[in-house]
This record gives sequence, structure tokens and C-alpha cells, in this order.
Amino acid sequence: MTCKISEVEFKQPIEEVADWDDRHRTATWQSASDRVLKESRQLDSKKVMETNPEPLCSVVEGSQWSLDLEIRAICDFSKFSCSSSSNIQFKDTMLFQTELHQ
Repeated sequence: MTCKISEVEFKQPIEEVADWDDRHRTATWQSASDRVLKESRQLDSKKVMETNPEPLCSVVEGSQWSLDLEIRAICDFSKFSCSSSSNIQFKDTMLFQTELHQ
């Protein structure tokens, strides 16, 4: 996989730029009305998650380059299925306990 990399300049001094990624979110509560519901005695409001804005920046001209990335993955979950004429019943097992059916 090819990754394109560019140097950026921030509009603010680097000391004032906060770390950012698209997981930084702010929760706000939006209310349809400010009244209290008689049945539930809770405010009639809805929680809204908003992604924080990315700091303003610009790409430095001539600073772009490409990097080839090698990606590997290991799966720690497997699934197996087979057909059987009878149902196989296992006893409940505890964590780190094993059970064998033959």
C-alpha cells in the first residue's frame, strides 16, 4: 500500500496547536423544548456527538513523497462449521478451561 506524506504548516504557533485525530469528540445536548416531561420527569433532550475540528494548516510545496507500507494482520478469532447427523452438546466451560468432544 502506498502512503502519501506531506509536511504541513499550522496557522498558529506549534505550541498552541492541540493534538488532533478524528476520534476527538465533544458531547452536546440539544433540547427540542425546555419543558420537563410529566411521565418520565426527564429533560426532553438528545445527546449529539460532534467531531472536533482539525487545526488549520497548509501543505508545504515540494514536501510531498510516497512511502510503500507493508501491512500484515493476525486474527485471534476463528470459526469452524461442519455438518453432523446429531447435535453436539458441550458442557459450560470456565475461562481458560478446555473441553474436548470425541
